[in-house]
Amino acid sequence: MATFTDSKGREWDLVFTVPKFIKVCRKLKLKLNQLLSMDVELADLVESLPLILEKQLKERGIPATQFFEELSGDDVTAAMQAFMEMVAEAFPEASKENQGGPFVHGS
Repeated sequence: MATFTDSKGREWDLVFTVPKFIKVCRKLKLKLNQLLSMDVELADLVESLPLILEKQLKERGIPATQFFEELSGDDVTAAMQAFMEMVAEAFPEASKENQGGPFVHGS
C-alpha cells in the first residue's frame, strides 16, 4: 500500500479503487495512458489528493482546504511519490512499460 506521512506526523494511505480512479480521471480529464506515464500537471495531481483521501479526511474531520493549507513542499513530494507508487501497484504491467520513470510536469 502506498503511504506518506505529512509534516504533522499524520500517515495517509493512498489506495487505488475503481471509484477513486474514475473520480480522478474525470476531475483531471485524464486518459489511462496519461495517468500511467504521469503525463500530468503537478498541480492537478495535488488537487486529486482529496479525492483519493476523501474517507480519511472525513474520518479525521479535515476539510480539503485545510489539508491543502497544511501541506509543505516536502509533504507534496512525499504525496506524489506515494501517488506514483499507488498507480504502479494498481497497474503493474503497464508500469513496467514506463521503466524510465514517471515524469510529472510542473505547473
